[in-house]
Amino acid sequence: MPQTMKDADGNEISAYTAEEVETMKTEKETALQKAQDELKAKEEALSKLKEKDLNFSNLRSQKEDAEKRIKEMSDEIKNLPEKVKGEVMQTVLKEQYNEALNQLSGGDEGLKAKIEHHYGRLSDQAGSKAEIEKKLRDALSLSQDRVDGVGNAFASMSSAPLKPSGTDKTWSDEDKAFAKKFAAAGNLKLTDEDFKAK
Repeated sequence: MPQTMKDADGNEISAYTAEEVETMKTEKETALQKAQDELKAKEEALSKLKEKDLNFSNLRSQKEDAEKRIKEMSDEIKNLPEKVKGEVMQTVLKEQYNEALNQLSGGDEGLKAKIEHHYGRLSDQAGSKAEIEKKLRDALSLSQDRVDGVGNAFASMSSAPLKPSGTDKTWSDEDKAFAKKFAAAGNLKLTDEDFKAK
């Protein structure tokens, strides 16, 4: 408790004794230390809570990643039969293609290369054995050399009768009939005289 004293000017003042000041100082230091200890304990508790929150956050993230991987694997498993079916179909179609190609080419590698070249140029989709065979036959017909007389029939743009080029050309009956059909389509008439070398 403060005591009443007089200062150097004779005025009354309240003051604490040295022992009281020391006691008050010790009490305040103890209270301060206690407050600092409580603060430190609360900071440690907060730090632990943050670690738990961080751990829960990490666990949540790991769970979400695991769920995502499970979904991806599940989707792959669902699509696996279709994928395998597609691969099997491609293999079967490739085998059918090779079989039909070998039959049409008769083992002639040059003809086989020509057929494959024209097969690639044709835009038809071939999804079955019949479609593959048809496309290969079309490619075969494109790969074969043309009959000389037919080429000459289309090379001429005039309305004059078709005459074979060169003097040593002999026309078979089949070639003559074919040329006459084409000439008739263009309103031309060919006679046997037109096929004789001059």
